[in-house]
Amino acid sequence: MLQSRHNEGRPASSFPSGEESPNSYIFENWFDSKLARYQKVISDLVVEIDDPTQLSPAECSALVSRVADANMVIYQCRRTDVDQNSILQLAQQIGLRQLDANLGANATGLTEIRVRQTARLQRYIPYSARRLNWHTDGYYQPPSRRIRGMLLHCMRDADGGENFFIDHEIVFGL
Repeated sequence: MLQSRHNEGRPASSFPSGEESPNSYIFENWFDSKLARYQKVISDLVVEIDDPTQLSPAECSALVSRVADANMVIYQCRRTDVDQNSILQLAQQIGLRQLDANLGANATGLTEIRVRQTARLQRYIPYSARRLNWHTDGYYQPPSRRIRGMLLHCMRDADGGENFFIDHEIVFGL
């Protein structure tokens, strides 16, 4: 018989007792599983890919599984001539199909995050030389346009600065 470590002596599949909320019991079981997967994969987020336009089954599986376990993945292209079409094809292969045509998007629907001189975009931190702090995207959108995934591709190595990434579900659960 399987035992839950939160409710000693009671089968993991049984319904919680009256003292505890069913929602907290379900959440704790979900979070324990999530945290175990996260801890296993967080030190191995980088997936090397040969050609973003044609992922191998192993590359695609590695990308998708890391997103499932950590809500993020870092890919490294061995090919150096990656253009916007390549990025769109990569996105399609991993299930990112509907682009959000934001104010900074170009004709392809992609957005280049870089310093822009136009007054319209300069007021937004990603298009300025100002430091980008704690950031989420899409929280202001109605449910029909909610941002459910992002693909960030570095065209060239950055100069200076640091990046910190964390799975929002881990933050919420702690």
